[in-house]
Amino acid sequence: MCRVVLLFLAISLVATGQFVAQDDPVMVLTAGKKGVSDKFGRKVDGATISIKKDGKAFKTVTTASNGKFEEVDMPYGHVYEVSISKSGFVKKVLIIDADKNYYGPDQIKDSKAKIEFSPEMLAKESGVDYSIITNTPVAKAKMDATSGQMNYDMGFISRRSKEIQKFMEGVANKEKANEAEFNTKLAAANKAYSSKDYQTAIDKYKEAKALKPDHPGLDDKIAQAKAKMEENAANAELLAKFNAKIKEGDDLVHTQKWDEGIKKYEEAKSMKPGDPIPDKKIALANKKKAEAEDAAKNQQYAAKLKEAKAALDSKNYENAKTLYQEALGIRPNERFPSDKIKEIDGIMASKAKYDALIKAADSQFAAKEWKASKLKYQEALRIIHDSYPSAQMAKIDAELQKLMLEQEQREKYDALIAKANTDFGSKKYELAKSNYREALKL
Repeated sequence: MCRVVLLFLAISLVATGQFVAQDDPVMVLTAGKKGVSDKFGRKVDGATISIKKDGKAFKTVTTASNGKFEEVDMPYGHVYEVSISKSGFVKKVLIIDADKNYYGPDQIKDSKAKIEFSPEMLAKESGVDYSIITNTPVAKAKMDATSGQMNYDMGFISRRSKEIQKFMEGVANKEKANEAEFNTKLAAANKAYSSKDYQTAIDKYKEAKALKPDHPGLDDKIAQAKAKMEENAANAELLAKFNAKIKEGDDLVHTQKWDEGIKKYEEAKSMKPGDPIPDKKIALANKKKAEAEDAAKNQQYAAKLKEAKAALDSKNYENAKTLYQEALGIRPNERFPSDKIKEIDGIMASKAKYDALIKAADSQFAAKEWKASKLKYQEALRIIHDSYPSAQMAKIDAELQKLMLEQEQREKYDALIAKANTDFGSKKYELAKSNYREALKL
């Protein structure tokens, strides 16, 4: 268990003798070769190491970009509180007791006892209270001045280990849930990026970053998505010209000006050689041109009617109307397409009227205008026989029945109160009391 805490602390407290003659032997706090880093191994710049000597401020140093800090000489004969902190990270406190068993300079080797202090900084998770770690030292050690050895208070560390382990298990459970949400956000962002929906990708990457601000690579992904958006914006003018040419080609092909339409597609292709749309458009135009040249007028008319009927059967009225109009264009004197167009216009008009009535009825239903709403539903039902108006009218009938019962109840109540008041005025108190009681039941 003690080893768990020490691993969590990631503090290297190693006293090494460097035989340097001096009058006042000291312990030297150093970052060592490793320096201060986070759990990803990145050096932590700007962390503050604050040292108190016997409860009073003694020395403050700050880590540089390599995670190291200025070495601090700490004379024997004192108790030191060493803390490391930085915004966004969990503060850690260590107690080094170099006071007990201190015998004076004559009993100490001519040496500097170097103490490597290179903790792994734990990034704070949003919404987590780390006071169980920050308010109490995470470890205590005692420096034996005569031997230069660091002795840990294993009883204290064991107790802290249990506290911190229990706390970290709770944090881990929260982190697990956070990790699942983070992965969901990241997957959504990556999917949006792959789909070239860069704004959504940026939003999702930012949401993921809010869950894990220090997760490596997110800033790069956001920058890449922004770069793609900027690239798209830079190509907007070219894309607009390209789309305009495509539309010109579409319009020409739609009017069966095949060669002119194909020329426009070729111009669009020269603007964006790698885009497959022009080739598809050209292939389709050539196909239609060949069909127009090869097919007889009657065959065109029959095919158009067949297409129109299929669209009408599937209730795709707009498309059906367009197709019947095209058939009418092929054979203007035929009455059948005109009749079908009129039929579709009638259906669409009925549908529009039905939709308007339903909308009005729904609005009145929401406003509890039951009778007016029911009239609208009835009118809509006469136009198109559908289950929705019937279901709504059933609800209205239930509401009206409820209102009627409430009204009857109210009238009965008012009658009882009126009679009771009359009896009371006539000093017929028992009768008044009885009627009041009956009213109370209602």
